[in-house]
Amino acid sequence: MNVVVPHQIARKSCLIGAAFLFGVALFPAQGRAHHGQRHEGVQRIVKFEAVPEGLRVVVTLELSRPETLNTMGDADRNHDGTLSRDEARFYAQQWARELSAQFRTEGGSLGFEAAHLGPTGTVQGVEGFLEAGAFIPASGSSTVRVSDQMDASRFSRTTLRFGEQPGASMTSVQVGSETIDGTSTVVVPPQSRFEDLELRFVAATSEDNPNEPYWMIGIGLAIIVAVGVARGKYMAREAL
Repeated sequence: MNVVVPHQIARKSCLIGAAFLFGVALFPAQGRAHHGQRHEGVQRIVKFEAVPEGLRVVVTLELSRPETLNTMGDADRNHDGTLSRDEARFYAQQWARELSAQFRTEGGSLGFEAAHLGPTGTVQGVEGFLEAGAFIPASGSSTVRVSDQMDASRFSRTTLRFGEQPGASMTSVQVGSETIDGTSTVVVPPQSRFEDLELRFVAATSEDNPNEPYWMIGIGLAIIVAVGVARGKYMAREAL
């Protein structure tokens, strides 16, 4: 029978502990959350804006200082302590692709593009942001229904903003069973998704095209000039 003395037990315990720490150092914990999703203390702002060409949707995550530090560290692909513009662009584009599948419309998912991560430069704990935009083309009176499927459990607050640009009108917004004004701001409870939205808006049509009056004025002036020239020629011929 082998007898294990106390100092041997202590030695084996030290070796096991050292091996464990070495393994942790070599193999960091897996299962990190998706881009822009693992943060706590993040404010989410979703803006829906009627524009002459259709509907614009912009999602912004306002990052607190600790979360900016985390995000910049994740985006720093070569781990040199500096976030380049290319690294920030790559990270933001990856996030936008994931975001596209998390906002659904009747026609499918929204295609978020033009994504940005800021700031760049030295990885540090300052206030930052992630932002991406999507666009739904439309003409005349339109209705769009949007479903929020983002993981909102770690958002400290979600704000919905509705607006319009000249040449377009956000006529009404229905949040769940409640209808609100088309230029309102709604704050969703913490760690909650917003209920399904129904957005009714009017984009510019051919009748509303702001350039059309100028074409009409030009045609009118051309007709007046033509009539004037013809009248002048007639009067000159009569004088002969």
